[in-house]
Amino acid sequence: MATVLIGPKQQRFKVNKRLLCATSPFFADRFGDPSSSKSISLWLPRESSSMFGLFVDWVHLGLRFRPHLDEMISNAYDAGLEASQNIHWSLIRLHLFASRLGLYRLQDLTMDSIQDLYLRCDWDVPSGLITFLYTECEDLAAIRLRRWAVAMVAFSFTGGPRLTFHPQQSATSEPTRFSDLLEELPEFASDYDIHMEKMRLSGLDIRFKNPQLRIPANRLRNDERAFGFRQCSFHSHRSSVGERRCPHESGSTKHRRVYQSSVKESGPESTGLSAPTRRYRDVVPRPLFSGPMDSDIGEDDDDEISKAIKHVRSISSTLKT
Repeated sequence: MATVLIGPKQQRFKVNKRLLCATSPFFADRFGDPSSSKSISLWLPRESSSMFGLFVDWVHLGLRFRPHLDEMISNAYDAGLEASQNIHWSLIRLHLFASRLGLYRLQDLTMDSIQDLYLRCDWDVPSGLITFLYTECEDLAAIRLRRWAVAMVAFSFTGGPRLTFHPQQSATSEPTRFSDLLEELPEFASDYDIHMEKMRLSGLDIRFKNPQLRIPANRLRNDERAFGFRQCSFHSHRSSVGERRCPHESGSTKHRRVYQSSVKESGPESTGLSAPTRRYRDVVPRPLFSGPMDSDIGEDDDDEISKAIKHVRSISSTLKT
């Protein structure tokens, strides 16, 4: 068994060394030969113990992890708002942890669980999550969560009064706070403008296209796309899977990585990485019905993701023996 110490208080986790080393070179390089009896402890001082507990469950349970996680989310929902919020933040951190390690299957599974949790609780994205993703997270690790969160903000602006993430957040205070964040966080503002432009070009009405809803298919010609996002819209392999079946449902094993195909770097106009105007910065955007319906422009141009996978950073940690 391997010993991993988590957080400033060094909470101790015992993990199957062979399985742990098989998940990522990050662990294999630090623990060495899985069959060795040498005692090595790895300290990850900046990670969350609740998040790492979920990660250990994933390592040990394999394909049984998803039903286990669904049960945990259900139990948290039954326990009340605080428990649901706690597992929410654990899932957010688990997604980021998996992204930094290149564990794409776990990253995508966690993204699905986050969507399902928001749908079950009927949550809007809290302004605190936007602030966290754009001020405390690495750009590349958070790119999927940012894309989903921006879509949620746009949907929330047009969806009328809803149950928010925290009862103290009123229906009027959150839109005002998001408007402030659009001015305070240039990257958030740019991502929001890009999303609104893509929705306009794809001819989809943003009032009905709910990022909580995950259509169980990737087909472009699908009427359900008007009300939700395709199965792999926020997955790590979105640009490479196209309209095919999600690779996570094709018998791939837990540790298989889904590598992005190389994509030629495009200019700002085609990638959407810079927005020359702010035409769609309205807090309540107008209905978006016009535009071509045959291609999902808002869900398929992923040059930045292909480049991001090549530059995943290692996690800050201290190795102790």
